[in-house]
Amino acid sequence: MNQKKAVCVVLGLVALTVSVRWACLAASFSLQSGYRAQAALKEISIPEMVCGEMPEQMPVQNTDSGNFVGILDIPALRLELPVQEKWSEAHLQTAPCRYAGTAYAKGFVIAAYDYRHHFGQIETLRTGDSVLFTDVQGRKIAYTVQAVETLPQAAGTATDPQWDLTLFTYSPDGGDRVAVRCETQNGLTS
Repeated sequence: MNQKKAVCVVLGLVALTVSVRWACLAASFSLQSGYRAQAALKEISIPEMVCGEMPEQMPVQNTDSGNFVGILDIPALRLELPVQEKWSEAHLQTAPCRYAGTAYAKGFVIAAYDYRHHFGQIETLRTGDSVLFTDVQGRKIAYTVQAVETLPQAAGTATDPQWDLTLFTYSPDGGDRVAVRCETQNGLTS
């Protein structure tokens, strides 16, 4: 078996594992969150595998509950959350959303309400804490927290292309936001 086929086989197995993980995550997420997380990621299918170069756009997993780009794992907070493809007030009530950018370049921003089971405790993260993002095709990117900032109400200040990843709270009552700035630990892994 040549190297490219071997990589595709490994990625296929990773995709199967991720699909099972998404199904389990959806079930637990629906139980944990009282904020209309009722059917997040209900229909999970094995994603089509992409071998070779990273895509310019993020692949999306379409479900009855919405369109998702990956899973965000924050071990220090014991959070594992699906990330929706597009930001909106309605989507924020269900799960964190991609606010800007892509996981494959600097300036990737994920927003969530400050609900307890979303980003309600990200201000407790410390420099050096790990954050992991897994896209819907099983590609993993490990990040390290570099800074935690309080932002004024203008959410646009959360987008800063200097950082690989920014997580920020979006408070429904219009209060200040918290931004967690992260840098890639080790680039893309599989």
